[in-house]
Amino acid sequence: MILKNFRLNITFFIISYILLCGIIFFVSFKFFLNDFVLLENKQNQTNIHTFLNSINKNIESLRNTTNDYSKWDDSYEFMKNNNPEYIYENFREGSQTLSELNLSAILYLTLENTIQFSEYNNNYLKSNQKDFENYLINKFKNENVVNTIINYNSNFIYLSKNEV
Repeated sequence: MILKNFRLNITFFIISYILLCGIIFFVSFKFFLNDFVLLENKQNQTNIHTFLNSINKNIESLRNTTNDYSKWDDSYEFMKNNNPEYIYENFREGSQTLSELNLSAILYLTLENTIQFSEYNNNYLKSNQKDFENYLINKFKNENVVNTIINYNSNFIYLSKNEV
């Protein structure tokens, strides 16, 4: 009889233990793990939003710089007459214009899509200057205003184009 009660008690204990583990697993999964997943999703959404805002601010800043340079009378005169004083005043040797504006390059194209002037502050772009310039000319020759990000040889580059 004692052996019979012992088996019944062991069986009851095992069933109770399995049931208790199942309840604890269900409760912890439902409340704790789901909350962590929700928190992680919320944090990821915040990070994505911050990243996109940063990209938009960079594009906006570049657009404003491009717009400023394109509206100057000096820029217009340079494009019209190829005035070397404009280059000397803005992009002479030792000038930090591109660095101060946080630009990797600046290009001035004629209406015929030929390069009138280009200056580089990025070694990779400078070493691939002809290829990069041809890529830009071919890709954007039919567009007057561009504000975007391009993928040039697996390098993502902010690009802004505006008419002078």
